[in-house]
Amino acid sequence: MPRSSASQALQVKLLVRRLDHLPIQRPTWLPTYLPELQGLRGLAILAVVMYHCHPRLVGTWIYYASLWGWAGVIIFFVMSGFLITSILLETQNKPHTLHNFHARRALRIWPVYALVLAVCYWQAPWFIGPSTWDAVKTAPWLAYIFFVQNLFHLTLPPAIGPTWALAIEEQYYFFWAPAVRFLRRPWMLASILALALIASPLLRLGHHSWLTPTHTLIHLDGIALGSLMALGLYTIPLARRVWLWIGLSGMVLGIAAASATGST
Repeated sequence: MPRSSASQALQVKLLVRRLDHLPIQRPTWLPTYLPELQGLRGLAILAVVMYHCHPRLVGTWIYYASLWGWAGVIIFFVMSGFLITSILLETQNKPHTLHNFHARRALRIWPVYALVLAVCYWQAPWFIGPSTWDAVKTAPWLAYIFFVQNLFHLTLPPAIGPTWALAIEEQYYFFWAPAVRFLRRPWMLASILALALIASPLLRLGHHSWLTPTHTLIHLDGIALGSLMALGLYTIPLARRVWLWIGLSGMVLGIAAASATGST
C-alpha cells in the first residue's frame, strides 16, 4: 500500500475512533432549566385546541391557521424526545438508572392518568356513552391500562381518545431508556434514531391497512428528532450560535416538509 493511502487509512481510523469515544455531557452554555420550552409547550397546547375547534372557526380569519393545529402534537413529541433523552444521557452512568427513570415517570403520569380513567368509566354515560357496566364490558379498558390503545383498530371514546399520544410516549420510554443505558456509543443511538426518522414517514405515506392512524410506528419521527437533537447537543462540541443556526435551518426545512406532505 502506498504511503499516502496508508496515511489516509490511519486518519480515517483515528476519526472513527474519536467519534466512537465522544464524551456524553451537557454543554456548559445549556442551562438545566429551559423556560422557553414552557412557552413552546403553551403554544403547542393552543395549536391543538384550535385544531379541535376548527369547525367552529369556519369563516373567521383564523380558520386556515387552525387547520395546522395538528402540528402541536408533533411539537409535544419533539420536546418529549429532547427532554427524556437529555435526562437519560445525564444519568447513563449512574446506578439504578432504569429503575429510577421509570419510577419517576410512573409517579408523574400514572396517578393522574388512572384518575382520568376512573372518572370516565365511573361517569360512563356522560363521557363514553353506555352505562358504566356496559362500558367496562365493551370499551377497551385493558388497552388503556397497558398503554396500547393506539395499536389496534378500536373506537376510542372522545373523552379519552387523545390518550393515544401518551401511549406513544410511554411505549417509546419503555424501549428507548434501555437502549440509552446499554448502547454506550453515540453512533449506535444515532443510527437507531436515523432509522426511525426515515422509516416512520415512509410507513405513514404507505397507508398500510394494518397500521392505525395513531400507530406508534408512523409517529416516531417527531420524538426521534427530539432525541437526536439531545444526542447531538451532548456529544458534538459546537458553539451555541452554531446550534442556533442549525435549529433555525431545521425549522425552515420542517415547515417546508410539512407543507409538502400535509398531516398524513
